[in-house]
Amino acid sequence: MTAAPAAVRYRVPDRTQVSAVSLDQQLPADHPVRLLWDFVTQLDLSAFVRPHKAVVGHPGPDVIPATLLFALWLFALTEGIRSARRLSVLCTRDLPYQWLCGGRPVNYHTLADFYADHGSALRELFIEHIAVLREQELIDLWQVTVDGRKILANAAKESFHREPTLQAHLAEARAHLERLEAAADDAAAGTRQARAQRRAARQRQQRLAAAVAQVRQRQQDREQAKRSDRVPADARASETDPDAAKMKRSDGGYRPAYNVQTVAAEASGLIVTVAVTNQGSDNGQLWPLLTQVAQEQQTLPGVALVDSGFADQGDVEQAEQAGVLVLMPPRDVRRD
Repeated sequence: MTAAPAAVRYRVPDRTQVSAVSLDQQLPADHPVRLLWDFVTQLDLSAFVRPHKAVVGHPGPDVIPATLLFALWLFALTEGIRSARRLSVLCTRDLPYQWLCGGRPVNYHTLADFYADHGSALRELFIEHIAVLREQELIDLWQVTVDGRKILANAAKESFHREPTLQAHLAEARAHLERLEAAADDAAAGTRQARAQRRAARQRQQRLAAAVAQVRQRQQDREQAKRSDRVPADARASETDPDAAKMKRSDGGYRPAYNVQTVAAEASGLIVTVAVTNQGSDNGQLWPLLTQVAQEQQTLPGVALVDSGFADQGDVEQAEQAGVLVLMPPRDVRRD
């Protein structure tokens, strides 16, 4: 008689046991986020600090320091994360982000507001540190690469409208915001939810106003560039992403996107300046980018490596008159 097979022994998760290991003990000693935190704590972030009502001896939640918010965004950007919602989720479940937060996650609104409120200060800090790296001869700008890359926008196809529709939506948004602000004296209006509703209403009104301005500018550009025998089509703009424009993609289709222009030090690969446009091509962007580098770093590169998409005769002539050698492959070369 054959013996019955032994029962399989499974490992059963025990979620009742208590762990006494701290976040600092869990994070490896050589993890890059430790170096990033040491770096951020040495920065002057006074431009990111604003008055707060939460002070010692009075009720209210503690203020999250700018150092922590800046470190969270900086580490997120090194990992290719640009979404405040995604970052807030990582603060609850990813060890490096938990370590930065000290186990107390930061919510989406705080992260989004910090990024929106301090965009210019973040840019200034970036420029200053590029200058310091140059002074220490850790990078040089003698030879740079110039590149353009299309980044998809969050705008849906249905969010693009002509000016009359945008004007109607803008009027509705203004009326809605006025109703919310008129009720601000009510007791319920002081709740977090009510404040969030007013903030969302203000942001929608601002986006719609920007969309109206954008569609007017595009229509004006089309009128100026139109052929005498052709009536230009009405311009449209997205009410959620006013600056986005429909651009041709590598697959041949057209989608809402931004054209992100970068200048990088060729030897190190470090990006030294960035510009974002809603122009579908790179044509005419070379000299403005080089001018931006000169304004920020008080120097022009000696050599600029660019692709044929930047082939604008006026740009190339201006660059070379300023002493910049432009190296570019021939455009539209036919291969046998």
